[in-house]
Amino acid sequence: WPQDAFLGEETGMTKFSEGQGIWVVDPIDGTQPFISGMSSWCVSIAFMMHGKLQFGVVYAPARNEMFAGGAGHPATLNGEPVERHPGKSIREGITAIGYSPRVKPEDFLPMFERFIRAGGMFSREGSGALQLCYVAAGRLLGYMEPHINSWDCLGAVAVIEAAGLRVNDFLANDGLRKGNPIIAGTDAVFDELTAIYG
Repeated sequence: WPQDAFLGEETGMTKFSEGQGIWVVDPIDGTQPFISGMSSWCVSIAFMMHGKLQFGVVYAPARNEMFAGGAGHPATLNGEPVERHPGKSIREGITAIGYSPRVKPEDFLPMFERFIRAGGMFSREGSGALQLCYVAAGRLLGYMEPHINSWDCLGAVAVIEAAGLRVNDFLANDGLRKGNPIIAGTDAVFDELTAIYG
């Protein structure tokens, strides 16, 4: 599709104009797990048109798992429909929490402390896209991170939206280029995480 634009972690953004389609790609999300011989890494691909996510695909080769979903396409894992987590609060399962050195510890730790004090149990595997897909697939209650880049999450955000779950407006304030905080989960957990995030 030579008429489309492209945004990748290593390549940056090609010439991109309003109304043009754009592919947002991270060939390896979870670089540290990948080079450490762990399985928690993936390829993340999202497509946007007119400023809106159309679909996303996240493939974890080491786990042989393909998550997909988008506008008019239900969320699937290896072609089968996914089901949301039944938990109604952060005390009823595991929430993934992301962190990167782009965020100062003093900006991260108060939120993290509120989460722990509220009774939450957390996980961090090193790939935002993969753990967001685990939210879509009902393995995790939710996901929260103070800053994540678009190539690390948009493929999974499309899957989450296709699963009927909630996610904050990641694309606000030029999130495509600059990144943003992200919060995702089922209705009740999303509201709880939003309050904890502050």
